[in-house]
Amino acid sequence: MPNNMLKTYLEDTSIELEKPQLDTAIGGLARFRLGSWPTVIDKGPVLPSGRRLWIKRDDLTGIGLGGNKLRKLEFLLGQASLNGCDVIITSGAAQSNHCRLVAACGAMLGFEVHLVLASNDSSDQKLHNPISSKPSGNQLLMELFGATLHFVQGSVNNAQDEASSIAKALLEQGRKPYEIVPGGSNGLGAIGYAIAFSEIMNQMQSRSARVGEIYVSLSTGGTLAGLCVGRALFRQAGLRSGISPKKIPKLVGVDVAPSSNDVTAALQNAKDKVKQISWECLEVLKRERSILKEGDINIIEPFSGDNYTPYGFTSPESDDAMIFGARRCGIILDPTYTAKAMAGLLICEMNGDFDKASDPMFLHTGGHPAFFAQENPLFGD
Repeated sequence: MPNNMLKTYLEDTSIELEKPQLDTAIGGLARFRLGSWPTVIDKGPVLPSGRRLWIKRDDLTGIGLGGNKLRKLEFLLGQASLNGCDVIITSGAAQSNHCRLVAACGAMLGFEVHLVLASNDSSDQKLHNPISSKPSGNQLLMELFGATLHFVQGSVNNAQDEASSIAKALLEQGRKPYEIVPGGSNGLGAIGYAIAFSEIMNQMQSRSARVGEIYVSLSTGGTLAGLCVGRALFRQAGLRSGISPKKIPKLVGVDVAPSSNDVTAALQNAKDKVKQISWECLEVLKRERSILKEGDINIIEPFSGDNYTPYGFTSPESDDAMIFGARRCGIILDPTYTAKAMAGLLICEMNGDFDKASDPMFLHTGGHPAFFAQENPLFGD
């Protein structure tokens, strides 16, 4: 390739960028159709309980190696485009799957992208979100997609503060920034998973399979909140058409980022977070908060209390779940989110916390690039 050819392709501004659709099915909200929908549901192994494991493959959503954030970004980037914005700013941990997908989608849609990445000061070998001078995993992909990376030491909250400062500076320079909250977890982003719940129900009905629980990782809360809204809307529509609420799967959020080693405090904090985003989502959809019932939000805390494992750290249970996913299901689970979520499902199976007449579903939210963020995360010295 001639030396100037790549530069010509990258700097060509004559191509008309795609505009978001106005989705009439959800009140005319702006939406980019970014993902490959519906994602497949795989039949997993039979568990020791005798129940069949089903796996919803939202790790296979398409762009940028996929993942759950794509469902949220369809609406968030749609709104950014509708607002006439030209630069996207967001933040997350050093191995943020969300930031990777913002970088990928931003590159494809023509946005300039700034990502603010945080890392704890800890040097503990079990921490899987290091900031490194030699990028790997998600960080490497962010750079490949052409995003501008900014680094801060400290928490994700510190990174979010820095992202807001960058957005303000860009605005003062005459740019039109659009700041996305960590994980894309707000009312608008959660709509993606309200739609996903209906997608799951349609798929399972066509397969005549009865799913009793859907397990999903919980961190920033937007995915579970959207699913809860989707469940509430499905229940409301089902009552009108004669579908029994008992046939609607229970949602189980596995808290992979407990706010405290006190189980009660961590559980309350997680529930409050999910409920708030759910209410925001219902407001965007112009629906009443009252359709969301207390039983719609179910959260377990296997990584709080005596087994306290903060965000970004692995545990023996999550390591075992990672190996189970690979050797029994043929799937890659990441150390921070999906391995912990699968561990939560397996712990519930061992404890008998389920309806024996139904099967469990694991919602695979992606994140496998983070598996490669460190050398030999499972088998090294």
